Amino acid sequence: MNIFIFEYLTGGGFINDKLPPSLVCEGAAMLLTLIKGLNPDFDVKILLDYRLAGYKEFFKNISPKIIKNTSDFNENFKDYINNSDYYLIIAPEFNNILRDLTLEAENSSAINLGCNSYSIEKTGNKFETFKKLFHLKKYLPATLKANHSNAKISEIYKFCKDLGYPVVFKPIDGVGGGGISLIRNKDEINPGIKKIKINSNENEFIIQEYIKGNDVSVSLFIDNNVIHPLTLNGQLITLGDITNETKYNGGYIPFNNRDFNHDDIFKIAIDCVSSITGLNGYVGIDFVIGEKPSIIEINPRLTTSYIGVRELLKSDLYTQKIIGTIIKPEIDTHKNVYFTRLELRNVHHRIIEKSEFNKLILSNLITPFFKFKDNYSGFILLKSKSFKKNLKKLTRIKNFILKNKIN
Repeated sequence: MNIFIFEYLTGGGFINDKLPPSLVCEGAAMLLTLIKGLNPDFDVKILLDYRLAGYKEFFKNISPKIIKNTSDFNENFKDYINNSDYYLIIAPEFNNILRDLTLEAENSSAINLGCNSYSIEKTGNKFETFKKLFHLKKYLPATLKANHSNAKISEIYKFCKDLGYPVVFKPIDGVGGGGISLIRNKDEINPGIKKIKINSNENEFIIQEYIKGNDVSVSLFIDNNVIHPLTLNGQLITLGDITNETKYNGGYIPFNNRDFNHDDIFKIAIDCVSSITGLNGYVGIDFVIGEKPSIIEINPRLTTSYIGVRELLKSDLYTQKIIGTIIKPEIDTHKNVYFTRLELRNVHHRIIEKSEFNKLILSNLITPFFKFKDNYSGFILLKSKSFKKNLKKLTRIKNFILKNKIN
């Protein structure tokens, strides 16, 4: 069985650009987690950016096709799609990247393990998503669509005043927090628009009510139109302002809140994906839980939370889907996982020779430590019986790194 798994950041999608460390780490973590879970008898094929070729040892039993330029990328993507039985594309929605790659793949005879191009197009545009979810209006934050190319600034001032400060500015096709700003007053509107222009080619953007609460996501798996809610995940998000980027710092599973019935948010999540034709495989839905759950967006692709979800799953859902068995998700409810990117900046190079480094860091590492100039960046997954124990582990790791910093 030939399976082509394409991850955009590591697979040559940035072949003409500088590799962004945080996104490379997240992409590699999702890719490696996915590969590790598949049946070892599958013939898995991937593309790998030539700048990451030095880390090939992490891709055991796989011979990555090294991508050196755009021609390499186009030729090998097409070749692998046309010569595979199944494919899964992990890519961002901005600039229609995920949609366009999926459209190309849909012209082949291979079976898509992810969402189709129609559902990607609808969920890739945040305003279109909300239109599809209008029947769930009470769970949607107040949202207005604006156009920075032809709208008068006075109209945008009025939008923000009507919603009430603070508000959130978002690119209509954004992903990974790019271009998002918390706008506290009218003096921040123009800088907020400028930030959106830098991060999106679209003239339209959305102005959204700010919801105070816990950032969470629901992971679901869809097979033959049967929707399986998997986990409720805590998300570690730093909401940026006009000068600082919004950052995704990782997450943890499960998210527990005694004041909230988890089944209720699962029902809302199921209603969301039922509203959009073509969602398939793994899908993530972002919420903010305040006085009530508020739907933020639908991600029609594998998300970083899958790193933790797969650790808790007792069997691999993609393998079940490929071999044609009935999907039966079983979650280990006695385990807690915490996943985040770890950076080594200005640390002594001999830190890796210390036994404590192996015990604290390497044993929890799920990606290589990618080197970017003089810094290293990797993704770790912590496992224990409780959230508090994982936080203690993380504190020990951070303290160890601090002790080995070069002043």
